[in-house]
Amino acid sequence: MHIWDRETMSVKKLTLHEKFSLTRSRNQTNPIGAGTMTVKTTDLQGVSKAVVKVAPVLLLSALLVAFTAFINANTSTNGVNNLPERSISLKRERDTKSIEDHQRQDINIRPKLATLSDPLTPDHSINWTSLLLVTMGRSGSTFTSAIISHHEDVFYTSEPLHDVGKDIYNEVISPETTQKAKDVVDAFLTCDFRNMDAHLFQSELFLNSKSTENIHNCLRNNKKNAYDHVACFITMMRQCSQKRMYFVKTIRYRLEWVKDAMRRNPNLKVLYLVRDFRATLYSQAATFETFNMTKDGESQAKAMCASLENNARELESLLRLFPGRIRVIRYEDGCLNPVAYARNIYSFAGLQFSEAIEMYIKSITKSKKSQKVVSDKFKVERSDAVETMNKWRRLADFRLVQKIDRLCLKADVIFGYKPVKTSGQLLSQKYSLLTKPKLPRGIYQLLPRGLNAGFRTD
Repeated sequence: MHIWDRETMSVKKLTLHEKFSLTRSRNQTNPIGAGTMTVKTTDLQGVSKAVVKVAPVLLLSALLVAFTAFINANTSTNGVNNLPERSISLKRERDTKSIEDHQRQDINIRPKLATLSDPLTPDHSINWTSLLLVTMGRSGSTFTSAIISHHEDVFYTSEPLHDVGKDIYNEVISPETTQKAKDVVDAFLTCDFRNMDAHLFQSELFLNSKSTENIHNCLRNNKKNAYDHVACFITMMRQCSQKRMYFVKTIRYRLEWVKDAMRRNPNLKVLYLVRDFRATLYSQAATFETFNMTKDGESQAKAMCASLENNARELESLLRLFPGRIRVIRYEDGCLNPVAYARNIYSFAGLQFSEAIEMYIKSITKSKKSQKVVSDKFKVERSDAVETMNKWRRLADFRLVQKIDRLCLKADVIFGYKPVKTSGQLLSQKYSLLTKPKLPRGIYQLLPRGLNAGFRTD
C-alpha cells in the first residue's frame, strides 16, 4: 500500500504497522459494510481476528424469532401447516445450536481481545530463543534446515532476504540494503513484523517452510483486501508466538553482521555451515548458472576461499565475545552420520531430540532401491546422503580441482578438507576428503570416531 506524503511531496510505501493503523482509521469513519462490526484497536489481540462479525448472529436470532412466530401463527386446529412438525423441531434445534456456538465463540474471543492494545505486538509470554543459520549457496543448508525445522517447537523462515535488494548479491552492498537486511532478519528472529514490507513475503522461497507458506499465499490472493492481509499477519504472529524457537536460514546474510545481531538479541545463537568448497562451486555453477566452471572456476574459487578465510577470523572474534553461542558445522558430517549431526545441532540449540526426529532424519538420508530418486535440487528427499555428497567428484575436472586446491590451502586446513593428489583419489568413493578442522576449541564438535567407516584417509 502506498500514500501521498505531503511533507516530502512523494509516494511513500507503508510498513505493515502503518498500513494497519491507516486501514483501522478508515474503517472507524467508513464502515466496511453492512453486518460487520470493526473492533477498536484497544480490543484487538495479536492472536485473534481483526474483524468480529457479530451482526450475522443477531440477524440469525431475529430470523429465528420471526420464523417461530410464523410457524405458531400458521399452526392451528384446522390442520393448516405446510411443514411437518418433526422437521420444524429439527430445524429449530439446528438454528439454536448455531446461535449458541456463535455466542460461545464470541464469549471466548472477547476476553482475549482486551489483553493487547496492538494486534501486531508480538506475544513473548513463552520463553523463546533464536537460531540463525549462515552459509553459502549449495552448501547443504536445505538438508540442515529440514532437520532443524522438523521439530514442533520451531518457527522456520527460509531465505527472508531474497527480495530485499538487487545489490544483496554483490560483493559491496549499499548501506541502505545492509540495514534493511539486518532489520528483516531481526524481525524473523524476534517474531516482530510491525515494520516489515508486505512485498517481502511474496517471494516463492517462503513456500519452502510450513511456517510461512500461508502468509505467502494470503498476500498473493488478489481477492483479499488490505484488512484481510493484516489479519493474515496477525494469524502468522499468533502461530510464531506459540513456538519456542525462531529459526532463520539464509545464504545472503554476511557473517560480519552477526556481531551486532547477537548484541541486540541475547537469545540468539548462530550456526555457520560449511561444505567442501570444490563441491559448492560445482553445485553453484550447475544450479545457479551464473558462471561457467571451465572459464570462471579459478576466479570464483579465489573469491570464495578469501571470503572463507575472512569468515574464519570473524568466527574467532565471535567466539571470544559470545562463548557458547556460535557453532561451526560441516555438511559432510551430516551426510556421514546424520543422527549424530542432528543431535549435535539440537544440543547446541537447546532443542529436545526425540525418536520421531531420528526416524525422520533416517527417512531423508537413506533410500530404498524401490524408491524413485527425487530430481528437484532444492528438495531434501534424496536417494542417499553420501551419494549426494560425493556426486561432484564424478563430474569434476582433475586439473581444475588441483588449481582450486592451490588457491584454497588455508581454507582447507581451517575447515578440515584435504587436497586431491591424484585422479584416483578424486574418483574413489572410498577415499575421504575430510580431516580434522583447525578451528578454535569450543566452536566445532568433532563427531565420534568410526563414523567414516569404509573411507580411507591416506
